[in-house]
Amino acid sequence: MLTHEQRRDRLAYLAVLRQVSTHTRRASLVRLLAALVIAGIASFGGMALVAVPLALMVAVTSLLDYLNAWHEEHGTTSRLRLVQHYADTTRAVSGMQQMNLGGLIGTLSSPLLVIIASWLLTDLPGPARLVALATAIVYVCSVAGSIFKDHSWFNPEGRPPAWQEIVRLGAGPVACALIAVIALPAPWTDSELLAVWVLVLTPFTIQVRIWDHDQLLRGIGPLVRDEAYEGRSLVLREIHGSLSTQLRLLEQYARRLKAEEPVLYELAVSANSRLRETLMLREADRMTATTTDTLAAPVLTLARAVGASATATIEVTELAEEDRDLARLTLNDLVGNAINAGAAEVHTVVRKVGDQIEILVSDDAAPMTPGVWKTPGTSSARLEARLVELGGGLDCVQGEQVKTVTARWTELDGG
Repeated sequence: MLTHEQRRDRLAYLAVLRQVSTHTRRASLVRLLAALVIAGIASFGGMALVAVPLALMVAVTSLLDYLNAWHEEHGTTSRLRLVQHYADTTRAVSGMQQMNLGGLIGTLSSPLLVIIASWLLTDLPGPARLVALATAIVYVCSVAGSIFKDHSWFNPEGRPPAWQEIVRLGAGPVACALIAVIALPAPWTDSELLAVWVLVLTPFTIQVRIWDHDQLLRGIGPLVRDEAYEGRSLVLREIHGSLSTQLRLLEQYARRLKAEEPVLYELAVSANSRLRETLMLREADRMTATTTDTLAAPVLTLARAVGASATATIEVTELAEEDRDLARLTLNDLVGNAINAGAAEVHTVVRKVGDQIEILVSDDAAPMTPGVWKTPGTSSARLEARLVELGGGLDCVQGEQVKTVTARWTELDGG
Protein backbone atom coordinates (compact mmCIF):
# COMPACT_ATOMS: atom_id res chain seq x y z
CA MET A 1 0.00 0.00 0.00
CA LEU A 2 1.12 3.54 -0.71
CA THR A 3 1.78 6.15 1.91
CA HIS A 4 -0.42 9.20 2.30
CA GLU A 5 2.13 11.38 0.48
CA GLN A 6 2.53 8.92 -2.40
CA ARG A 7 -1.22 8.67 -2.99
CA ARG A 8 -1.79 12.40 -2.71
CA ASP A 9 0.37 13.53 -5.56
CA ARG A 10 -1.22 16.59 -7.15
CA LEU A 11 -1.07 15.17 -10.67
CA ALA A 12 -2.60 11.89 -9.51
CA TYR A 13 -5.40 13.79 -7.79
CA LEU A 14 -6.19 15.73 -10.97
CA ALA A 15 -6.12 12.55 -13.04
CA VAL A 16 -8.60 10.82 -10.72
CA LEU A 17 -10.74 13.94 -10.56
CA ARG A 18 -11.13 14.00 -14.34
CA GLN A 19 -12.51 10.47 -14.53
CA VAL A 20 -14.53 10.36 -11.32
CA SER A 21 -17.90 11.38 -12.82
CA THR A 22 -17.68 8.73 -15.55
CA HIS A 23 -16.68 6.08 -13.03
CA THR A 24 -19.44 7.12 -10.64
CA ARG A 25 -22.07 7.00 -13.39
CA ARG A 26 -21.09 3.49 -14.45
CA ALA A 27 -20.79 2.22 -10.90
CA SER A 28 -24.17 3.71 -9.91
CA LEU A 29 -25.77 2.06 -12.96
CA VAL A 30 -24.40 -1.31 -11.79
CA ARG A 31 -25.83 -0.71 -8.31
CA LEU A 32 -29.18 0.36 -9.74
CA LEU A 33 -29.45 -2.83 -11.77
CA ALA A 34 -28.38 -4.92 -8.77
CA ALA A 35 -31.09 -3.39 -6.55
CA LEU A 36 -33.74 -3.93 -9.27
CA VAL A 37 -32.70 -7.57 -9.73
CA ILE A 38 -33.02 -8.20 -5.99
CA ALA A 39 -36.40 -6.44 -5.95
CA GLY A 40 -37.55 -8.59 -8.85
CA ILE A 41 -36.47 -11.82 -7.16
CA ALA A 42 -37.96 -10.70 -3.84
CA SER A 43 -41.34 -10.07 -5.48
CA PHE A 44 -41.81 -13.86 -5.77
CA GLY A 45 -41.22 -14.50 -2.05
CA GLY A 46 -43.52 -14.49 0.92
CA MET A 47 -41.78 -11.42 2.37
CA ALA A 48 -42.28 -9.37 -0.78
CA LEU A 49 -44.16 -6.62 1.06
CA VAL A 50 -41.04 -5.98 3.16
CA ALA A 51 -38.19 -6.93 0.83
CA VAL A 52 -39.36 -5.23 -2.37
CA PRO A 53 -39.83 -1.70 -0.88
CA LEU A 54 -36.42 -1.93 0.81
CA ALA A 55 -34.72 -2.98 -2.43
CA LEU A 56 -36.54 -0.26 -4.39
CA MET A 57 -35.45 2.33 -1.84
CA VAL A 58 -31.86 1.31 -2.51
CA ALA A 59 -32.57 1.51 -6.25
CA VAL A 60 -33.84 5.09 -5.90
CA THR A 61 -30.59 6.11 -4.19
CA SER A 62 -28.57 4.49 -6.98
CA LEU A 63 -30.71 6.29 -9.55
CA LEU A 64 -29.95 9.63 -7.88
CA ASP A 65 -26.26 8.76 -8.00
CA TYR A 66 -26.54 7.96 -11.70
CA LEU A 67 -28.44 11.13 -12.61
CA ASN A 68 -26.08 13.33 -10.59
CA ALA A 69 -23.01 11.76 -12.26
CA TRP A 70 -24.60 12.05 -15.71
CA HIS A 71 -25.31 15.76 -15.32
CA GLU A 72 -21.83 16.34 -13.86
CA GLU A 73 -20.18 14.54 -16.75
CA HIS A 74 -22.15 16.56 -19.32
CA GLY A 75 -21.92 19.87 -17.46
CA THR A 76 -25.69 20.28 -17.09
CA THR A 77 -28.11 20.76 -14.20
CA SER A 78 -31.14 18.60 -13.53
CA ARG A 79 -34.55 20.22 -13.39
CA LEU A 80 -35.66 17.80 -10.68
CA ARG A 81 -35.38 19.43 -7.27
CA LEU A 82 -34.51 16.14 -5.57
CA VAL A 83 -31.58 15.58 -7.94
CA GLN A 84 -30.45 19.20 -7.44
CA HIS A 85 -30.49 18.81 -3.67
CA TYR A 86 -28.62 15.53 -3.92
CA ALA A 87 -25.98 17.17 -6.15
CA ASP A 88 -25.60 20.09 -3.71
CA THR A 89 -25.01 17.77 -0.74
CA THR A 90 -22.50 15.77 -2.76
CA ARG A 91 -20.51 18.84 -3.87
CA ALA A 92 -20.55 20.26 -0.33
CA VAL A 93 -18.17 17.53 0.90
CA SER A 94 -16.28 16.85 -2.33
CA GLY A 95 -12.53 16.72 -1.69
CA MET A 96 -12.97 17.16 2.08
CA GLN A 97 -12.14 13.59 3.17
CA GLN A 98 -15.81 13.12 4.08
CA MET A 99 -18.18 10.52 2.74
CA ASN A 100 -20.90 12.09 0.62
CA LEU A 101 -24.60 11.27 0.93
CA GLY A 102 -24.48 8.63 -1.79
CA GLY A 103 -21.55 6.85 -0.16
CA LEU A 104 -23.24 6.95 3.25
CA ILE A 105 -26.52 5.54 1.94
CA GLY A 106 -24.66 2.94 -0.11
CA THR A 107 -22.71 1.83 2.97
CA LEU A 108 -25.94 1.39 4.96
CA SER A 109 -27.74 -0.28 2.05
CA SER A 110 -25.03 -2.90 1.47
CA PRO A 111 -25.76 -5.05 4.55
CA LEU A 112 -29.49 -4.46 3.99
CA LEU A 113 -29.40 -6.14 0.57
CA VAL A 114 -27.36 -9.04 1.99
CA ILE A 115 -29.98 -9.45 4.73
CA ILE A 116 -32.78 -9.48 2.15
CA ALA A 117 -31.01 -12.15 0.06
CA SER A 118 -30.04 -14.30 3.07
CA TRP A 119 -33.00 -14.03 5.46
CA LEU A 120 -36.10 -12.62 3.71
CA LEU A 121 -36.10 -14.96 0.73
CA THR A 122 -35.86 -18.27 2.58
CA ASP A 123 -39.07 -19.57 0.96
CA LEU A 124 -37.59 -19.24 -2.53
CA PRO A 125 -35.52 -21.93 -4.27
CA GLY A 126 -31.84 -22.07 -3.43
CA PRO A 127 -30.60 -20.92 -6.87
CA ALA A 128 -32.79 -17.79 -6.68
CA ARG A 129 -31.43 -16.96 -3.23
CA LEU A 130 -27.85 -17.48 -4.40
CA VAL A 131 -28.44 -15.20 -7.39
CA ALA A 132 -29.87 -12.56 -5.02
CA LEU A 133 -26.88 -12.94 -2.67
CA ALA A 134 -24.40 -12.71 -5.54
CA THR A 135 -26.16 -9.57 -6.79
CA ALA A 136 -26.05 -8.06 -3.28
CA ILE A 137 -22.32 -8.77 -3.11
CA VAL A 138 -21.81 -7.05 -6.48
CA TYR A 139 -23.55 -4.03 -4.93
CA VAL A 140 -21.26 -4.18 -1.89
CA CYS A 141 -18.13 -4.37 -4.03
CA SER A 142 -19.31 -1.48 -6.19
CA VAL A 143 -20.02 0.74 -3.17
CA ALA A 144 -16.69 -0.04 -1.50
CA GLY A 145 -14.79 0.45 -4.74
CA SER A 146 -16.41 3.83 -5.32
CA ILE A 147 -15.71 5.02 -1.78
CA PHE A 148 -12.06 4.06 -1.76
CA LYS A 149 -11.39 5.20 -5.35
CA ASP A 150 -13.24 8.48 -4.95
CA HIS A 151 -11.14 11.57 -5.67
CA SER A 152 -11.68 12.92 -2.15
CA TRP A 153 -9.40 10.18 -0.84
CA PHE A 154 -6.57 11.54 -2.98
CA ASN A 155 -6.98 15.25 -2.24
CA PRO A 156 -3.40 16.49 -1.65
CA GLU A 157 -4.64 19.48 0.33
CA GLY A 158 -6.15 17.44 3.15
CA ARG A 159 -5.43 14.49 5.38
CA PRO A 160 -8.21 12.11 6.42
CA PRO A 161 -8.64 10.79 9.97
CA ALA A 162 -6.47 7.82 10.88
CA TRP A 163 -9.44 5.46 11.08
CA GLN A 164 -10.24 6.11 7.42
CA GLU A 165 -6.73 5.10 6.40
CA ILE A 166 -6.98 1.97 8.55
CA VAL A 167 -10.33 1.01 7.02
CA ARG A 168 -8.89 1.55 3.57
CA LEU A 169 -6.04 -0.83 4.34
CA GLY A 170 -8.55 -3.57 5.18
CA ALA A 171 -11.60 -2.69 3.10
CA GLY A 172 -11.71 -6.09 1.36
CA PRO A 173 -11.36 -8.29 4.47
CA VAL A 174 -13.83 -6.06 6.39
CA ALA A 175 -16.43 -6.48 3.63
CA CYS A 176 -15.85 -10.26 3.61
CA ALA A 177 -16.28 -10.43 7.39
CA LEU A 178 -19.47 -8.34 7.34
CA ILE A 179 -21.11 -10.49 4.65
CA ALA A 180 -19.99 -13.69 6.36
CA VAL A 181 -21.55 -12.63 9.68
CA ILE A 182 -24.88 -11.95 7.94
CA ALA A 183 -25.06 -14.68 5.30
CA LEU A 184 -23.42 -17.79 6.74
CA PRO A 185 -25.83 -18.29 9.69
CA ALA A 186 -28.84 -18.16 7.34
CA PRO A 187 -30.63 -21.41 6.49
CA TRP A 188 -28.76 -22.95 3.55
CA THR A 189 -28.45 -26.52 2.39
CA ASP A 190 -25.01 -28.13 2.46
CA SER A 191 -24.52 -27.68 -1.29
CA GLU A 192 -25.72 -24.08 -1.12
CA LEU A 193 -23.44 -23.33 1.82
CA LEU A 194 -20.36 -24.14 -0.28
CA ALA A 195 -21.51 -21.62 -2.89
CA VAL A 196 -22.18 -19.08 -0.15
CA TRP A 197 -18.59 -19.46 1.09
CA VAL A 198 -17.30 -18.74 -2.40
CA LEU A 199 -19.51 -15.66 -2.63
CA VAL A 200 -18.50 -14.46 0.82
CA LEU A 201 -14.82 -14.45 -0.17
CA THR A 202 -15.49 -12.55 -3.40
CA PRO A 203 -15.34 -9.03 -1.82
CA PHE A 204 -11.65 -9.53 -1.16
CA THR A 205 -11.29 -8.37 -4.78
CA ILE A 206 -12.06 -4.88 -3.42
CA GLN A 207 -8.62 -4.85 -1.82
CA VAL A 208 -7.02 -5.97 -5.07
CA ARG A 209 -8.75 -3.12 -6.89
CA ILE A 210 -7.51 -0.63 -4.31
CA TRP A 211 -3.95 -1.91 -4.60
CA ASP A 212 -4.14 -1.80 -8.39
CA HIS A 213 -5.53 1.73 -8.29
CA ASP A 214 -2.75 2.86 -5.96
CA GLN A 215 -0.10 1.40 -8.25
CA LEU A 216 -1.65 3.29 -11.16
CA LEU A 217 -1.55 6.51 -9.16
CA ARG A 218 2.05 5.89 -8.20
CA GLY A 219 3.00 5.99 -11.86
CA ILE A 220 0.87 8.96 -12.94
CA GLY A 221 2.99 11.72 -11.36
CA PRO A 222 6.39 10.52 -12.68
CA LEU A 223 4.85 9.71 -16.08
CA VAL A 224 3.41 13.19 -16.53
CA ARG A 225 6.63 14.81 -15.33
CA ASP A 226 8.69 12.68 -17.74
CA GLU A 227 6.41 13.57 -20.63
CA ALA A 228 6.54 17.25 -19.68
CA TYR A 229 10.33 17.00 -19.56
CA GLU A 230 10.47 15.45 -23.04
CA GLY A 231 8.11 18.09 -24.40
CA ARG A 232 10.11 20.89 -22.84
CA SER A 233 13.36 19.43 -24.20
CA LEU A 234 11.90 19.30 -27.70
CA VAL A 235 10.78 22.93 -27.54
CA LEU A 236 14.13 24.06 -26.16
CA ARG A 237 16.03 22.19 -28.86
CA GLU A 238 13.90 23.78 -31.57
CA ILE A 239 14.31 27.25 -30.09
CA HIS A 240 18.04 26.84 -29.69
CA GLY A 241 18.44 25.47 -33.20
CA SER A 242 16.43 28.33 -34.68
CA LEU A 243 18.05 31.22 -32.82
CA SER A 244 21.56 30.22 -31.76
CA THR A 245 23.29 31.00 -35.08
CA GLN A 246 21.57 34.36 -35.48
CA LEU A 247 22.30 35.44 -31.93
CA ARG A 248 25.96 34.42 -32.19
CA LEU A 249 26.30 36.47 -35.38
CA LEU A 250 24.54 39.37 -33.70
CA GLU A 251 26.96 39.20 -30.79
CA GLN A 252 29.94 39.12 -33.14
CA TYR A 253 28.75 42.19 -35.05
CA ALA A 254 27.90 43.98 -31.80
CA ARG A 255 31.42 43.28 -30.52
CA ARG A 256 32.80 45.39 -33.38
CA LEU A 257 30.64 48.30 -32.20
CA LYS A 258 31.08 47.91 -28.46
CA ALA A 259 33.31 50.98 -28.22
CA GLU A 260 30.63 53.19 -29.80
CA GLU A 261 27.55 51.27 -28.66
CA PRO A 262 28.37 49.44 -25.40
CA VAL A 263 24.70 49.07 -24.48
CA LEU A 264 23.96 47.31 -27.78
CA TYR A 265 26.87 44.96 -27.18
CA GLU A 266 25.71 44.14 -23.66
CA LEU A 267 22.17 43.45 -24.90
CA ALA A 268 23.51 41.08 -27.58
CA VAL A 269 25.69 39.29 -25.04
CA SER A 270 22.79 39.03 -22.60
CA ALA A 271 20.42 37.65 -25.25
CA ASN A 272 22.94 35.02 -26.35
CA SER A 273 23.67 34.11 -22.75
CA ARG A 274 20.00 33.67 -21.93
CA LEU A 275 19.58 31.41 -24.93
CA ARG A 276 22.41 29.23 -23.61
CA GLU A 277 20.73 29.17 -20.23
CA THR A 278 17.58 27.67 -21.73
CA LEU A 279 19.55 24.50 -22.43
CA MET A 280 20.14 24.19 -18.69
CA LEU A 281 16.38 23.92 -18.20
CA ARG A 282 16.58 20.37 -19.53
CA GLU A 283 18.89 19.32 -16.71
CA ALA A 284 16.40 19.45 -13.84
CA ASP A 285 12.67 19.02 -13.46
CA ARG A 286 11.99 22.14 -11.47
CA MET A 287 14.60 24.49 -12.89
CA THR A 288 13.25 27.73 -14.34
CA ALA A 289 14.73 30.64 -16.24
CA THR A 290 15.21 32.51 -12.96
CA THR A 291 17.05 29.65 -11.24
CA THR A 292 20.57 30.72 -10.32
CA ASP A 293 21.98 27.38 -11.52
CA THR A 294 21.40 28.55 -15.09
CA LEU A 295 24.28 30.99 -14.60
CA ALA A 296 26.55 28.03 -15.26
CA ALA A 297 25.35 27.89 -18.88
CA PRO A 298 27.58 30.65 -20.35
CA VAL A 299 30.64 29.22 -18.59
CA LEU A 300 30.12 25.68 -19.85
CA THR A 301 29.03 26.72 -23.32
CA LEU A 302 31.97 29.09 -23.93
CA ALA A 303 34.45 26.50 -22.71
CA ARG A 304 32.90 23.67 -24.71
CA ALA A 305 33.08 25.75 -27.90
CA VAL A 306 36.92 25.67 -27.82
CA GLY A 307 37.38 22.31 -26.11
CA ALA A 308 38.41 23.75 -22.76
CA SER A 309 37.52 22.28 -19.38
CA ALA A 310 35.24 24.33 -17.11
CA THR A 311 33.47 24.14 -13.78
CA ALA A 312 30.84 26.48 -12.39
CA THR A 313 30.02 26.55 -8.69
CA ILE A 314 26.87 28.53 -7.93
CA GLU A 315 26.63 29.09 -4.18
CA VAL A 316 23.73 31.54 -4.28
CA THR A 317 20.13 30.35 -4.44
CA GLU A 318 18.39 33.65 -5.14
CA LEU A 319 19.32 36.77 -7.08
CA ALA A 320 17.29 39.80 -8.06
CA GLU A 321 16.71 40.16 -11.79
CA GLU A 322 19.22 43.02 -12.13
CA ASP A 323 21.81 41.03 -10.20
CA ARG A 324 21.29 38.02 -12.49
CA ASP A 325 21.71 40.22 -15.57
CA LEU A 326 24.95 41.70 -14.23
CA ALA A 327 26.19 38.23 -13.25
CA ARG A 328 25.53 36.98 -16.79
CA LEU A 329 27.40 39.90 -18.32
CA THR A 330 30.30 39.48 -15.89
CA LEU A 331 30.65 35.76 -16.54
CA ASN A 332 30.50 36.25 -20.30
CA ASP A 333 33.16 38.94 -20.16
CA LEU A 334 35.58 37.26 -17.74
CA VAL A 335 35.22 33.72 -19.08
CA GLY A 336 35.38 35.01 -22.65
CA ASN A 337 38.63 36.84 -21.86
CA ALA A 338 40.09 33.69 -20.31
CA ILE A 339 39.12 31.58 -23.32
CA ASN A 340 40.51 34.15 -25.75
CA ALA A 341 43.77 34.15 -23.77
CA GLY A 342 44.15 30.42 -24.40
CA ALA A 343 42.95 28.96 -21.10
CA ALA A 344 42.57 25.18 -21.05
CA GLU A 345 40.82 25.13 -17.68
CA VAL A 346 38.40 27.69 -16.29
CA HIS A 347 36.81 27.54 -12.86
CA THR A 348 34.13 29.96 -11.70
CA VAL A 349 32.41 30.60 -8.38
CA VAL A 350 29.35 32.78 -7.75
CA ARG A 351 28.78 33.51 -4.09
CA LYS A 352 27.61 36.05 -1.53
CA VAL A 353 29.94 37.66 0.98
CA GLY A 354 27.96 39.80 3.39
CA ASP A 355 25.83 42.14 1.31
CA GLN A 356 28.01 41.75 -1.76
CA ILE A 357 27.94 39.33 -4.65
CA GLU A 358 31.29 37.96 -5.79
CA ILE A 359 32.22 36.19 -8.99
CA LEU A 360 35.61 34.51 -9.11
CA VAL A 361 37.02 33.29 -12.42
CA SER A 362 40.27 31.28 -12.30
CA ASP A 363 42.11 30.08 -15.41
CA ASP A 364 45.47 28.69 -16.47
CA ALA A 365 46.06 31.07 -19.41
CA ALA A 366 49.28 33.02 -19.76
CA PRO A 367 49.61 36.06 -17.46
CA MET A 368 48.12 39.26 -18.78
CA THR A 369 50.47 41.79 -20.33
CA PRO A 370 50.92 44.73 -17.97
CA GLY A 371 48.99 47.84 -19.02
CA VAL A 372 46.54 46.04 -21.27
CA TRP A 373 43.81 44.95 -18.86
CA LYS A 374 41.19 47.56 -18.00
CA THR A 375 42.58 50.13 -20.42
CA PRO A 376 40.05 52.77 -21.51
CA GLY A 377 37.56 51.51 -24.06
CA THR A 378 37.95 47.81 -23.19
CA SER A 379 35.09 45.68 -21.95
CA SER A 380 36.90 45.10 -18.64
CA ALA A 381 37.18 48.86 -18.11
CA ARG A 382 33.46 49.36 -18.71
CA LEU A 383 32.68 46.42 -16.42
CA GLU A 384 34.84 47.83 -13.64
CA ALA A 385 33.18 51.24 -13.97
CA ARG A 386 29.77 49.66 -13.48
CA LEU A 387 30.94 47.59 -10.52
CA VAL A 388 32.49 50.61 -8.83
CA GLU A 389 29.18 52.48 -9.19
CA LEU A 390 27.58 49.61 -7.27
CA GLY A 391 30.11 49.70 -4.44
CA GLY A 392 32.33 46.96 -5.81
CA GLY A 393 35.28 46.52 -8.09
CA LEU A 394 37.27 44.28 -10.40
CA ASP A 395 40.59 42.81 -9.21
CA CYS A 396 43.08 40.23 -10.44
CA VAL A 397 45.59 38.08 -8.59
CA GLN A 398 48.16 36.39 -10.87
CA GLY A 399 50.14 33.37 -9.73
CA GLU A 400 52.73 31.32 -11.56
CA GLN A 401 50.20 28.98 -13.14
CA VAL A 402 46.77 30.35 -12.25
CA LYS A 403 45.27 33.80 -12.24
CA THR A 404 42.00 34.67 -10.51
CA VAL A 405 39.82 37.63 -11.43
CA THR A 406 37.27 38.73 -8.83
CA ALA A 407 34.25 40.88 -9.64
CA ARG A 408 32.10 42.12 -6.78
CA TRP A 409 29.23 44.51 -6.21
CA THR A 410 26.67 45.32 -3.55
CA GLU A 411 23.52 43.29 -4.02
CA LEU A 412 20.98 45.45 -5.82
CA ASP A 413 17.96 44.30 -3.80
CA GLY A 414 19.68 45.13 -0.55
CA GLY A 415 19.47 41.47 0.57
